[in-house]
Amino acid sequence: MKTKNVALWVVQGLLAALFLFAGFVSYSIMSASGEDKPTPRTTSDWPSYGNDPGGMRYARLTTINPGNVSKLKQAWEYRTGDKSNGKRKDSPSTSAFEATPILVGGRLVFCTPFNRVIALDPLIGKELWVFDPHIDLKVFYENQLACRGVSQWMDQAPRPGQRCVTRIFTGTNDGRLIALDATDGQKCQDFGKTGEIDLRDPADIGRRADPNRVGPSCSCAPTCALRGKHRTAPPCRPTPGESGPHHRTPSIPHRRRGC
Repeated sequence: MKTKNVALWVVQGLLAALFLFAGFVSYSIMSASGEDKPTPRTTSDWPSYGNDPGGMRYARLTTINPGNVSKLKQAWEYRTGDKSNGKRKDSPSTSAFEATPILVGGRLVFCTPFNRVIALDPLIGKELWVFDPHIDLKVFYENQLACRGVSQWMDQAPRPGQRCVTRIFTGTNDGRLIALDATDGQKCQDFGKTGEIDLRDPADIGRRADPNRVGPSCSCAPTCALRGKHRTAPPCRPTPGESGPHHRTPSIPHRRRGC
């Protein structure tokens, strides 16, 4: 357990150093580190789990090279404090930090084992906002208290003054899908029911998920990112190595129509 928590601190520190030098996509953000006037700075971007839609995990690290990589130093450290050894009555499940942070719009965003979502300043490690879904820690979770990461979606045709132009999506151990405003971490009230949908409720997903009908590359309940409404997925053929009928998740274009 100690090893996993140490890994969290190291990952955050290394990501801060890498994003500081990467420069493959630039975003101008404002410093809030105590100066009288915010100063513009530049950070890179890592918008999804594998960086690009194909999950290549590739970055054009033009500043970091074999000659200077050994000179990198930890830029900062952040501790979530969300950990459980499973030995307490009020928290019978063990925890594991398994999240891969994303970097979008100048914010380093990730989720904790207790399913809290945290946004940090990627250059100094300052906490920008925290969202707590308040999962029941007294429940024993078969897959531990864990969260693999969050996703982001950006509205390509926002209205003037619209909130939640960029949305952070997170799933919880108790079966909820929640949409957050990337700016301040508040729920997007127009998504589902006051910002979330219950993935265990047939009224929210259209039908109960049948584990015999869902394969590794398929999903039976694709959801509209703007409103949280269920979309019926067309059947798909099993990919090599899989068996049984499946429902593939269709690609959802970034537009309002149909939501």
